[in-house]
Amino acid sequence: MRDIKLVAFLVDKETGIEVGDRTFPHQDESIKRLATLGGISRERVTAALARLLDAGALMRREGDPVQLAFAERVLGPAGVAEYIDWPAVSARLHGRTPALLLLRSVLDAMRAPWDWASLTYDVLGEQSYYSPGMARHGVGQLLQAGVLERNTHAGRGHEYRCSPWALGQTASQADLSPLTGRALPVEQISASDTRTYDLPSGRMLQNATRTEERVGPSGHRQVAVDSELRVEIGGLVLRLPVGTEIRMRVGDDGAPIYEVGPHLRFSQGAAQVADR
Repeated sequence: MRDIKLVAFLVDKETGIEVGDRTFPHQDESIKRLATLGGISRERVTAALARLLDAGALMRREGDPVQLAFAERVLGPAGVAEYIDWPAVSARLHGRTPALLLLRSVLDAMRAPWDWASLTYDVLGEQSYYSPGMARHGVGQLLQAGVLERNTHAGRGHEYRCSPWALGQTASQADLSPLTGRALPVEQISASDTRTYDLPSGRMLQNATRTEERVGPSGHRQVAVDSELRVEIGGLVLRLPVGTEIRMRVGDDGAPIYEVGPHLRFSQGAAQVADR
């Protein structure tokens, strides 16, 4: 079960890097890449793919090479995993099987990757088919790699959230260009700052909320700012992480269309989820 969960997670994230029909080439080179990334043997990857095919979770598409794609019935909302800077995170977690399995379990348990979530090793171990001790080890790898941040307090569980780096943000906060909607570096902002950009049929507001000062391992003081983006389009309000890509284009009828990330599309008077 651990191999199946790991391989399904890696296939999903690897196919999500490219824009298109999200297929995975079923060939030796691709299997070798998954094995190296996941830290398991090619035989285990092949066996896990076979189980996913037998269960109908993966579908085979004939071609040269044969392509694998997830069946529609097993697909769900992308959730918080879509905010992860996967190329950067996978490079840092390369070959660390516990960290990758625990990352999936942590993301599944989060409502928003930039908010604190209370988690225990027992729960994470159950979700990842690990013992609590191995769950602790995997979380430790995620903390050491800088993928997670932890807020330690008394009690059975601690609070975790994804680091700004894992979400594709730099050390400084990110802003959005009023022309392109793409992330641009800006100076640090305080909790009272509000910035407004006027767009056709909508506006964007960026708010920095809580500022926290802490002491790092080397004794240097570090300042972390929790930020979010508040977007209003035609009276519809969204709260998004800073750095979310928002694109605007004009439809055939002349009405503006807004695309928020890879899955959400808004047009005048309507909203829909884009096909994956």
